[in-house]
This record gives sequence, C-alpha cells and structure tokens, in this order.
Amino acid sequence: MSGEKEFRRWIVQSADNDWLCQTIETSTGSGVPDLFLCTHGYQVWAELKSTGSDKDVYMRISQYRWFRKLIARGGYGLLIIKRLKDKRVDVYEAKVLTRFNAATECVLKGDDIIFPKTLTPAFTYKLGVGAKTFYKRLVELFERSY
Repeated sequence: MSGEKEFRRWIVQSADNDWLCQTIETSTGSGVPDLFLCTHGYQVWAELKSTGSDKDVYMRISQYRWFRKLIARGGYGLLIIKRLKDKRVDVYEAKVLTRFNAATECVLKGDDIIFPKTLTPAFTYKLGVGAKTFYKRLVELFERSY
C-alpha cells in the first residue's frame, strides 16, 4: 500500500464518531481533494500527501486551481502532508496556499507547484502522539480560522 493510501486510511479510521470522513475518488473532475471532513458544522476538503525526505510543499496545478475556486466561493480546505522521515504531519490552510501567484511566486516542476519554503504550517502534529490529538488540533484550527 502506498504511503498516501496508508495515510488516508489512518485519517479515516482514526476519526471519532462525531466526524464524517469521506474519501473522494472521482474521474469527473481534475484536482478534487482526497477527503471531505465534517464535524460540529465545519465542512472541510483535504488534499493528502505523504513524502519521505522532501521538505517542499507541493500540489498539482489542477489541485491548486480547484482550491482557488473553493476559497473564492467561501469554502475551506487543507493540504495535509505526512513527512515520514521527520515523523510528523504538517497541516496547511488552502487559503494561505492560494494567496501565492503560481506563475510568479512558486516553482513549477512539470505539473507540480512547489511553494516557497517560508510557508509555515497552520500546525504540526507529531506522529505517534495519538489520533485524538490530531483531531483536537484540527477543531482548534477550525475554531480560530474557519
């Protein structure tokens, strides 16, 4: 099983009953995020990545465009990156990612956008601490910036 699939399974299976975690698999649209999350009235689209040692924050151009449309219409999204080497998960808000102009402020590598290294996550979760902590931090993030 790939790192990203394993990570998605961990997120979905670790959620308490007050969370709706729906994996999204579609061939009808380009760039649609991997998960839809909902709890306590907060509705969130999340794109997941899993990486070994790469420190760059990246996504496909189609994903970036999808998030730009979501944010422009008042939606909320996250880019969640599991960093295997560092044993952590970084959570980035899509509204911060989409403030960059992909053509001038980001590095384009093929179909990927690599964001500036100065970009800091909304929060970082240390793997192994427990999934309840991860979900608690998500709700705290929603409460302060949703």
